[in-house]
Amino acid sequence: MAKKKGGKKQQPKVVHKLPKIFNCQLCNSKNSVTVKMKRSQIPPRGYLSCRVCQHKWNMRLKPLDKEVHVYQGWILALEAEHKKDAKDYQDEVEYGSDDDGVMGDEAVEGR
Repeated sequence: MAKKKGGKKQQPKVVHKLPKIFNCQLCNSKNSVTVKMKRSQIPPRGYLSCRVCQHKWNMRLKPLDKEVHVYQGWILALEAEHKKDAKDYQDEVEYGSDDDGVMGDEAVEGR
């Protein structure tokens, strides 16, 4: 009788876990941002906070959101705020500011 060939043993699938602690984009500290999910609230919210710079942020959760989605939402909000500030600064540089460094009636008295 022929000997049965042993099949290859199946290796367990590697399950990658999503991170729950992140780096802070404001103070550049490592592993200082924690995210807490409060699904029991109405509406459900995700809370993000940095232990070093004490920055806090929150967002409304969707049914499938995880901690990494709250962190990504925070990063996108920071980028949008940065772009808005840069646009406002560029508009001020292009069109000049309304005041010429002189306040109130001083402009009239100085002439």
